[in-house]
Amino acid sequence: IGRSIFDFIDTSELPKAFENKKAFLSGLKNRTTIYKTQKADGNFIWLEVKANILFDENNITSGMIASYRDITDRIKYQQTLKESEEKYKIVTDNIPDIIYGIDSELKFNFIAGNVKSILGIEPETIRGKTFNELFSLLNIPEDKTNISDLNLKLILKKKLPDFDTVFKIKKNMHRWWNKILL
Repeated sequence: IGRSIFDFIDTSELPKAFENKKAFLSGLKNRTTIYKTQKADGNFIWLEVKANILFDENNITSGMIASYRDITDRIKYQQTLKESEEKYKIVTDNIPDIIYGIDSELKFNFIAGNVKSILGIEPETIRGKTFNELFSLLNIPEDKTNISDLNLKLILKKKLPDFDTVFKIKKNMHRWWNKILL
């Protein structure tokens, strides 16, 4: 009580704190900010600060109230997740095959791997499309494959057996797709 936030935050965070102060002086009424702070024992923690300007009965600024919450664990978990995602991306982007996932509407929601060299199109082109739309993009007639959106729905509901299919992508270039139910 009676001390400035500038007494508590890490010096690397001072420019952000001064920018927030400037915003409050310019009329901002509330803001939530994250600051790295150093505890008395020398350890660093991350605080989420929610600050609100207080006004008197004449609507003149009379002070500020702020609440602080230690979010150090959340920041650590986010960093760990980010590092894990980066490693996973490296693996999936460098495999010689294609890995994909589909959502409940049978649209590709994830596709990675050697997509460009195998299919000749960028993964972003495939995301949000169904198998039939993909085959159309690749100029593969539906009668040349045994995968259809209807069959895929039945397979996912375990009403049809697993499937294998081979289809022609380019002249002298065939690809094999496999779906195995776990």
